[in-house]
Amino acid sequence: MSSEPEGSLRPYYTILGFSFFNATTWMIALGTPLVLLAGELGASSFEVGLLYAFFFLLLPVQVLSTLFLPILGYKLQVVIGWSLRAAALLIPFWLALLSPTEPERWMVHALLISSFLFALFRAVGSSGIMPWLYGLIPEELRGKYFATDQVLTGFAGLLTLLLSAAVFAWLPIYEAFAWQYGYAMLGSIIAVVFLMCMPGIPSPRKTSVGQIFRQTPKLCLQAGGFRRYLWFMIASNVVVTGLVPFMAYYLSVEVGLNSQTVLIYTAFQYGGAIIASQLVRRRIDRLGAGPVFRIAILLKMSVLLFWLMMVSGRHEWAIWLPAVYMVFGMATSNWAIAHLKYMPSVCKTRERALAVSVHSSVVGVLGGIAPMVWGLFIRQSDGAPGVQSGAFAIYFMVALCIYAGLFLAVALLPRERKGVESLQNAHFLLRPMRYISHLISPISPGTSASRKEPSAEEPSER
Repeated sequence: MSSEPEGSLRPYYTILGFSFFNATTWMIALGTPLVLLAGELGASSFEVGLLYAFFFLLLPVQVLSTLFLPILGYKLQVVIGWSLRAAALLIPFWLALLSPTEPERWMVHALLISSFLFALFRAVGSSGIMPWLYGLIPEELRGKYFATDQVLTGFAGLLTLLLSAAVFAWLPIYEAFAWQYGYAMLGSIIAVVFLMCMPGIPSPRKTSVGQIFRQTPKLCLQAGGFRRYLWFMIASNVVVTGLVPFMAYYLSVEVGLNSQTVLIYTAFQYGGAIIASQLVRRRIDRLGAGPVFRIAILLKMSVLLFWLMMVSGRHEWAIWLPAVYMVFGMATSNWAIAHLKYMPSVCKTRERALAVSVHSSVVGVLGGIAPMVWGLFIRQSDGAPGVQSGAFAIYFMVALCIYAGLFLAVALLPRERKGVESLQNAHFLLRPMRYISHLISPISPGTSASRKEPSAEEPSER
């Protein structure tokens, strides 16, 4: 590596290759294509909410999995987690190959099991991926690396969505799903190969997982800025977590839009996130988190108002859906940027890693419960595919009221502390799952590859 020009990313092309092919997997396995397959198999709105909730509900597993990192090492644990995650995709691939003319209930249950296993094994691997990357990439190159990572991830995500839309246009529905999940599995296998080619770093000597579970009640119940901001974020997640799968499900099952159209709308959402991340992340230090939170809230409220009209029977408004999806993408990106900027202000410096992990765990798990509850509330009374329009309208009215309250509550949040380092990293803005995984990790990133601390007894690299 030393022969490379100073500042070159060539030694880290293997890691960038992993990021690219990993994106082709999670865009399908955790995104809109999963919701579309569930709707095609006859899943109810509750089951769609459950599919999307598994990622959040299994966040505590990610914390517990750090107990194995001193034993297995970062590399081996991540490779095991990502390999088993790829195997979980065999179930939806097999369901697509069956091409059922009249789907049976067990097929939805099999998809639920697949989604649970994918989220479970992902949690096991995610506990080590970010500390491993931080240990490999020198501190002076991280900004350049993660900026490049963001570009590659954005390209891979948009390419995956557009290719998925194309196969739905060219092939019968289940054949298209089979090609789609085959593509996801291929991307996952290639990503694992890149992981195996990456060098290992020393294993952590111990983890702080026990401290997280001991300190969680204290941090959450103690009066102060941390608790106030915790409830602020919980209030948002109660309604927003289920919005992405419910939008896709409604358009597919109730409005009758074909799958390629819904995927193209999702690409607009991704494009909106890219635009907002570029516009705001360079201005957030000057603006502060408060104004960006308010912008995000107003954008989300405009989306919620549009959907309230849609579910009330204004289906002719569907021509505006590309713009609505783009605005929603901009809103979610603004929200994430503001959160990354503001979160350190309510955490004591010496407890920051612990406080951030506790905050993200509590908000994430409660956010995972919300789609299940709302899915149960809006589903058809007989459990058939579809939603009750009246109940769905209530969902959007409740969401509008909550966000109106949050708009006012921004002024009640503790003042943002000046000179506090942001949690912001550019690559998280387009990768919400890794963003949450990073925040929840109780493992310190450790020593950079370029700056190893001397030690009398170096642990083995795995």
